[in-house]
Amino acid sequence: MNFPVAQVSNFSLGIRSNTSVLRLRPLAVLLSLALALCLFGLWSVRSQTGALRRVTNTTADGVNVNPSLSGDGRRISFESTKDLAGAGGNGFHALRADLASDPATFIQMGVTRAPAPGISQDGSIIAFASKDDPLGTNADGNSEIFLFSGTTLRQITNTTPSSPTERTRQGNFQPSLTDDGRFIAFS
Repeated sequence: MNFPVAQVSNFSLGIRSNTSVLRLRPLAVLLSLALALCLFGLWSVRSQTGALRRVTNTTADGVNVNPSLSGDGRRISFESTKDLAGAGGNGFHALRADLASDPATFIQMGVTRAPAPGISQDGSIIAFASKDDPLGTNADGNSEIFLFSGTTLRQITNTTPSSPTERTRQGNFQPSLTDDGRFIAFS
């Protein structure tokens, strides 16, 4: 009896049986796994014990994406379509989760997208870019940098593009923080 064999060659993963060969690129495999994890919840792995821990427990229609982990591993910042903090609002929620408690506790930073957030070493300060208007100070919808510290969200930049078509090039994007949270770099 012949069983399927997994084979790695030329940077592709192949699964071979008697009748056909299915080739998958590693990136496609990783993206598929990442999508599956996002659809079923956010997970964290404790490097000390190797134990897998589920951080979110949302229904199948919930999406949890774009996580950033603090350097000390105690806090995580991410986006969710579910109101995990119980703060209300529709749409994406920018969240900070405290992983020191089990289950994790959630604080909503705003009803907004927050892709690729920058996070300080201890997770107390988080910077993110958004074209949304979580504070009522970004009516033009330009991508601005927001800073969450403690329990307070504030808008750091306030730019106006030369025209509405230039928003994607003249906004502020992808903030990064120093470990102590004193300096922000962004493009």
